[in-house]
Amino acid sequence: MVSGNRLVAVALGAGLCAVSLPAVAGVMVFTDEAAWEAAVGGGPFVVDKFDGPAQNFAPNSTGNMPKGSAITVDINGHVGDDSPQGPDGAGRFVMEVDDLQADAVTVDFNFPEPIVAFALTDLDALNAFGVAASFAGFTSNALYSYFSGIESVSGIGAPFLGFVSDTPFSTVTFFGIGGELNALNAADDDGQDEWRFDDLIYAKAAPTAVAAPAPLALLGLGLAGVALAHRRKRAA
Repeated sequence: MVSGNRLVAVALGAGLCAVSLPAVAGVMVFTDEAAWEAAVGGGPFVVDKFDGPAQNFAPNSTGNMPKGSAITVDINGHVGDDSPQGPDGAGRFVMEVDDLQADAVTVDFNFPEPIVAFALTDLDALNAFGVAASFAGFTSNALYSYFSGIESVSGIGAPFLGFVSDTPFSTVTFFGIGGELNALNAADDDGQDEWRFDDLIYAKAAPTAVAAPAPLALLGLGLAGVALAHRRKRAA
């Protein structure tokens, strides 16, 4: 028979074990599509192909919806710039990012549900050496830097770039990195910060598991067990 003191100890121990530890965010980067899919567990995946008509989202506009896509796009800045922001009508998404110039702009991709991974296919014009991405508390290097053997400023392209996070997120922000971008761009609007890609692929976060009982609830259950055992002992 377990004594009352031992039951209290068990209850306290269970309560302490239920206290969650803080998560440590981590992001993995892939240039191989099969490896990226395996890291996400093989899917399922959502694919936005941007196969709708051409759209040019206005400066400082939010909630833009590419035709046929599940995401929304926010254009933060871009005032006085006629560079396109949105689907190009040929199955690609085209955008421009700037940082310290008069038409500074960042672009947010907002997902309808939290995701844990996203990838861009057939990246083109990665001569935008200053393009980077931020999500889940993580900031990437310039996107071009993840590909080996890329040295030229022009004609850069890459078939696949994917990210996997251990922390779910709902927004990816594309932005310009000043040092690299301004070194290449003697004047603004010379096209060096324009880029495009074909498909956006992403994986939704797994449904949230049923939460474990809170420590105080576990402690309460343990104390209730102690009281029940005490009553049975007195009745005997």
